[in-house]
Amino acid sequence: QSFMKQELCTVATVCSAGQEVTQSPSTTQNRMCAPCQPGAYQDGINQEACKPCPPQYFQAEVGQARCDAATVCLGHEYEIAAPTPVTDRQCASRALCAPTHYMSKVATSTTDRECTALKMCSTNEVVSVAPSVVKVASASGPTEQYTSNRQCRIRGCESGHFVNSAHVCEVCPAGKFKDCAF
Repeated sequence: QSFMKQELCTVATVCSAGQEVTQSPSTTQNRMCAPCQPGAYQDGINQEACKPCPPQYFQAEVGQARCDAATVCLGHEYEIAAPTPVTDRQCASRALCAPTHYMSKVATSTTDRECTALKMCSTNEVVSVAPSVVKVASASGPTEQYTSNRQCRIRGCESGHFVNSAHVCEVCPAGKFKDCAF
């Protein structure tokens, strides 16, 4: 008896998640696959093309089945680099103004706050308007920051006022007066 060599057909290669088909199979050739490039993904099998990462998502590696959500900056941070299809968002902590400074420019989602030295009243001046204070988010929790500059005026107060221990003009208490006419 003579036996004929039996030749079998081979099952075509499967392009898995994270890959795209670069050559479709036929009766004479196998399917060929390539990994998805950074910035793209494929979550299905035997798909013709990788999908681009949607806005606010990124993928830095090749051959991935999903994109990662971009980092969200925390309340005490601002964005220094926006996310791209291949890079994550970069955040930095907002600066805190020193106790001798006030916030001359408020921070935004993409810029840091700017600080300017508080005006110091000279020896012949008193504080006429104290700087305003607000609590801002910081890595260590809410922190008080000045939001306006100190205003000074020449020492001495108008009639009916006196200079208190904080060098601020204050209304005379009931039953007392100050006449500056002299």
